[in-house]
Amino acid sequence: MAHLGILQLAAPGRPLRDKIEQRARSLAGDPARLAREVGLALGRARATVTNAVGLVDGPLDDRTAAERRDQCVSLEAGRALTPVAHDDGVVVYTVLATGPRPPFAAVSPGDVQALERTLQALAATADGTLSAFVVHVAPADGEALDPSTLAATHPHLAAIAPGKASGWTRCRFCDAPMEAYRTSCPACGGAVAS
Repeated sequence: MAHLGILQLAAPGRPLRDKIEQRARSLAGDPARLAREVGLALGRARATVTNAVGLVDGPLDDRTAAERRDQCVSLEAGRALTPVAHDDGVVVYTVLATGPRPPFAAVSPGDVQALERTLQALAATADGTLSAFVVHVAPADGEALDPSTLAATHPHLAAIAPGKASGWTRCRFCDAPMEAYRTSCPACGGAVAS
């Protein structure tokens, strides 16, 4: 049996897109490590995320979970998008994680705290806990989506309030994920502030 977690969010920024696409290529065979890297990258960029939603489906048999994951990728690849210059637009990231347990909790539309918990859960994914992890980035070819069309192309992506979200980083001593504002690691106690 498997659970399929689907997280979708929109954020501006070419460096984030480039980093996620590079990680997806280089870590394609290691779903847990890719989940950690993507969770950490998106967590660090959380303050720039404009829209987000997430759900978990399951338990499903492995074949059904794989089919639904593929259907999500096909759906996202088939959307008619209006690309704009990258500096003027947003990129939609669709994260699909499959494992024997739910890979993260659902994210209600616009729920900043649930989004941060989900990104932290991804950044802390243990080895062997995921059977598959896919990141779909849209639009393709290094372009961005016109933010004014996001509501029409992705109506399920609720806007989230910018503001107090902290972003995430990793402890330089034990590598545990933690909020970027912390001056010491909650896992090992190491002082991380300069």
